Amino acid sequence: MHTPAPWNITHCAGGYLIEHNHNTNNRIVRGSGGIRDRDNAQLIATAPELLEACNLALETLYANGLLRGAAQTLEAVIEKATGAPPCP
Repeated sequence: MHTPAPWNITHCAGGYLIEHNHNTNNRIVRGSGGIRDRDNAQLIATAPELLEACNLALETLYANGLLRGAAQTLEAVIEKATGAPPCP
C-alpha cells in the first residue's frame, strides 16, 4: 500500500523533497539534496492523485463497456504503479 495523498514538495539545499502532508518526519523521497529537477518532483508529488484518477477512469470504462484498448492501458499502468492488477 502506498502512502496516501497529499504529497507535497519542499525546497531544500540542492533540490526538492517529497513529504506526506508537509510532515518532515514522513518523507516520501529521501537522500542528500532530494530531487534536483522541479518537474520530476512535481510529477512524483502528484502520483497518488494520478493513480486515483486512473482507477476512476478504469471503473468508468468498465461500467460503460467502452474503449477496450484504453482500459487495457490503464490496467497496465495501475499494475505497474501498485504491483497488483486492478480489480474490475
